[in-house]
Amino acid sequence: MNRLLDDGSRPAGSLSLEEKALLALPWIGGAVAILIAPFVVGLFLGNEWVRMLSVAWIFVILAVGLALIVGKAGLPDLGYVAYFAVGAYATAILGSSEIGISLSFWLLLPLAAGLGAALAFGLGTLSLKFSGFYLPVLTLAVGAAAAGGIQVLDQSLGGAPGIGGIFPPSLGGFSLGEGGALFGTELPAPYRVYYFTLAWAGAAVAAALLITRRTAGYEPAPLEGDAWAGSREGTLASVQIWYAVAGALGGLAGSLFASVQGIVEPGSFVLWQAFLILGMVLLGGKDHPWGAALGALVVTVAAFLLEQQGNYVQRLVFGRIELDPDNFSFLLMGLVLVLVPLFWRQGLWPSRNFPREKSGS
Repeated sequence: MNRLLDDGSRPAGSLSLEEKALLALPWIGGAVAILIAPFVVGLFLGNEWVRMLSVAWIFVILAVGLALIVGKAGLPDLGYVAYFAVGAYATAILGSSEIGISLSFWLLLPLAAGLGAALAFGLGTLSLKFSGFYLPVLTLAVGAAAAGGIQVLDQSLGGAPGIGGIFPPSLGGFSLGEGGALFGTELPAPYRVYYFTLAWAGAAVAAALLITRRTAGYEPAPLEGDAWAGSREGTLASVQIWYAVAGALGGLAGSLFASVQGIVEPGSFVLWQAFLILGMVLLGGKDHPWGAALGALVVTVAAFLLEQQGNYVQRLVFGRIELDPDNFSFLLMGLVLVLVPLFWRQGLWPSRNFPREKSGS
């Protein structure tokens, strides 16, 4: 008889070939759906929706990074947008025609990731010296300082708000900002951007999975009298690793965002963006990367849909327009941050079947 696990399921090694194939079907179906999505979405909804999906993959990277801090380290990081902003503005300043510096994207991407990792490593080390009420306040202050710093930097550069003319990624004469053939198929620029950001999102999930498994099992005793610290897992070194990897992913996402958008503005890095990303993580499931990725996709698509159809919904419900459709994202995040912890703490993708070692096993 096959041995059962604690949750009543059988170990993967005891499954028959047919059972393994059956379990793989949803993953294969999901992969196929993701690969053909731009063609289907572009055909029925237009290229604007394809561009939105490209941005959604960037938010997947952000959510996966934050999940390492919130889910693995058990620390509330309300300043995660700082790593995003550092990566984006480093890329904009050092790689735009407006500033006059034209470093290659392939140099700027690791630079942005390194800056994000360094900032996060420092914050992670510092956060372990705080507890209780002061810990979330510390991270909130970092996010507020980053948003204020971006505003000051933007004003010091003069001209219109933001930095434009950011060079798109290019390699050997192949530019992401122009249409062309890919594997013999002619693709418009939005489709190329979609697959480019998808590839980086996949790499981010793979990196998070690797780090999660390599650092599994580090569960020190809870610190009494500290609700936040009581949920922490890991030694000082493992927490620093989670923070550094999360910061690197945040910086990488910022660099991608700047490069594919072609412009960065302070409004993209305001403090509420940190709550937006946190809402993605909580909605999808904070305990593993797949849940965070799912939450990012759901929230990004829902927010875009609300902004697109906000006026129609208001006319249908109120008979007139009461709110700016752009503010529906705030409403959506408010509902997620309140309702999910109350009624659905495991998120859309619970971690019950996610491989995870137990301390002492």
